[in-house]
Amino acid sequence: MNRNRLILLVTLLNLLGAGLIVAWRLTPSGTREPSAASEQPGVSPVVNSDRGEGPADAFELPPRPAIELRPEATAGEREIAGLRQAAFELAEAAVAELPGSPNAICLLGKLHLRSGNPQAAVSLWSHAQDLSPRSAEAFIDFGHYELNRGNFDKAIENFRQALTRDPNAIELYKPLAEAQFSQRQYAEAAASFERFLEFHQSDAATWCKLASVYQQQDQPVKAITAFGRALEADTRSVTALQGLAAIYRKAGDKDKGASFSNRAAQIVADMPRVSEDRAALNPDLVKANEVLDFTCQSVAATFVQADRGPAAAVLLDRVKRQLSNSTIIRS
Repeated sequence: MNRNRLILLVTLLNLLGAGLIVAWRLTPSGTREPSAASEQPGVSPVVNSDRGEGPADAFELPPRPAIELRPEATAGEREIAGLRQAAFELAEAAVAELPGSPNAICLLGKLHLRSGNPQAAVSLWSHAQDLSPRSAEAFIDFGHYELNRGNFDKAIENFRQALTRDPNAIELYKPLAEAQFSQRQYAEAAASFERFLEFHQSDAATWCKLASVYQQQDQPVKAITAFGRALEADTRSVTALQGLAAIYRKAGDKDKGASFSNRAAQIVADMPRVSEDRAALNPDLVKANEVLDFTCQSVAATFVQADRGPAAAVLLDRVKRQLSNSTIIRS
């Protein structure tokens, strides 16, 4: 069994037992967000791509993706299969324990999406909306889904609906801004990035994105300031240095432009090459590990939010024993 995962599971179990885990929401990228505690009146649904129709009381969980192993499968392939199976079993058990929880249902939807079954994900998220129209969770998942598909107008509407339901979900202003930028809604994108950066001032990459918005608005002074804030957060930000170089070259200051450009080139030249050990890592195995870790943390948070911490401890302990004893995934 992966030692880091064993440590994670033991830590989560200990925190659940001590009552120390605070509920949080995890996005697909794994970032932490405030919990969806507020319910707002007057919210309305959004029609999303591929959404099916049907009565909520007739809903059945979509089938789990088939995991087929060849007799000659390698130890790594068997480990990947075991990790994927454990993640789905944990998420499905969470839904069984909390059938009315939009967070648990949406988590299972995320797993189906990562497994290449967007229809199942959409079905689960739609069911979560039917069960709890005032919850932000499904709108967040639909927002990321539509953003990744390039349906920026639907992404914007879903993120807005989520923020209406949970105004404290500051993390959503970043993907909202990205969708607005893609729609050339530069004023709105700038406002959304600025709102996000009020709470994440050390996020150099987002300062660079805000600077790019200012450039589109032909506001070079603001762009220089934003790129400068990016360098304050990360002195080796190549994007910020290249952005400043472009601005100064455009303004006719070739010397200053060359200075920033040279600094960026030197940083790129000094970047360490990928080590042989890292290059040898199986990307599918890395992804399967990350998905299971994400599932464990999400289940723990969901159960604590529902005041069911002990039940989460039981599920996580089951996963720990399954992974420790399984001959499928041990190398």
